[in-house]
Amino acid sequence: MKKILLLFFIVMLTAAFAVPAMALVHWEIDKGQEVSQEVSMDAYVVYGTWWHATDEPDDDDDADLEWSSWGSSRATVSFTSGKLSGTYQLGFSSDWGQVTTRLIHATYTVNDDMSIQMGKMYAPWFFWGNSRSAGDAGMTGHGAAWDWFDPAVVLRYKGAFIEFMEPVTDDLEQGDSNKLITENDDKIYDVDGDEYEYEYEDLDTDATLPRVYVGYDYSSDGLLIGGALGYNTYKIDGDINETVSAWAAHLHANVELTDMLALRTGGHYAINPAQLHYVGYDDAAAYVENGQVKDATAIAGFVELSAVFGEKTARIGYGYRSFERDDWTAKDDRQTYYAQLVIPIYTNETGASFNVSPEIAVFDEMKDSDGVKEAKSTYIGAVWQIGF
Repeated sequence: MKKILLLFFIVMLTAAFAVPAMALVHWEIDKGQEVSQEVSMDAYVVYGTWWHATDEPDDDDDADLEWSSWGSSRATVSFTSGKLSGTYQLGFSSDWGQVTTRLIHATYTVNDDMSIQMGKMYAPWFFWGNSRSAGDAGMTGHGAAWDWFDPAVVLRYKGAFIEFMEPVTDDLEQGDSNKLITENDDKIYDVDGDEYEYEYEDLDTDATLPRVYVGYDYSSDGLLIGGALGYNTYKIDGDINETVSAWAAHLHANVELTDMLALRTGGHYAINPAQLHYVGYDDAAAYVENGQVKDATAIAGFVELSAVFGEKTARIGYGYRSFERDDWTAKDDRQTYYAQLVIPIYTNETGASFNVSPEIAVFDEMKDSDGVKEAKSTYIGAVWQIGF
């Protein structure tokens, strides 16, 4: 399958180079209307060179060099034909032998105010930071949220949107243990993969509604502010007959304070965000206790301040997230903070560019749900990026 996708992409690139600049083509259709078709492409090679050290509370410390292609390396082909447009994007992981489809989506633009988009895409509520360490994650799981490019249908009207996705019916955790209720033959496994006997058997999950988000973004000169509400639900049938529901409320803003300074911030509050398929939120899942489904809660946010000095951009940022469940002794908290400088090395009139982003970042896992101190990781290095 990967070879087929790669062959398809090579054919698309060849087609893009074969047409004139900007790949504009015009033809006449039966009604005499002129329709334009445009094919464009871009690609980014992103490489990380890092020294990574982990300080463990039990003194079992570790330090390594990490030199690899970042997961944000990508190549994109976009098509436009009248009111229709589409995007196909390949991603290249740290293993150079692996190629994945990051994005594949298409849009019908009804008019200047309304559009319908479908496929695998960035969620319209997704708002992340600019930290480049730890795999270019942008503080995902440490203040920002992301849903794995889940396929969706999005209806947009001006600044408002509604997004529909496949419902999440992920495993439920058993309260006060590491055992999971799985849909794999209704068996129970611990964190080591060993099978357990469990008092609840023959469980089935039924979903009748899609996962849904509604939101709105307002933008003007130097200002973007918006928010979204998300919801997912499904039923459990069998020895337990319960309904699992997940909610999330997101707020975000990007503000140009002056010609040199800008503020970027986002935050969310969620109930059972694991059932919304958020990355890094596996522990914040609904769980079973005494035959009833209980909820987990999460609160998270981040803030960044950036300053432009000539052609260089300096940033500092902080992110925090906290999980809480009734069967835990304490909250599970973590935080991150970083300082970064973006240095352009080369640009040309076509938009091609080469820049390097030195960064120092700390990921502090703070204390776990038992109140036990966890590891702290430090990244010192840079991301090198060439785009064209």
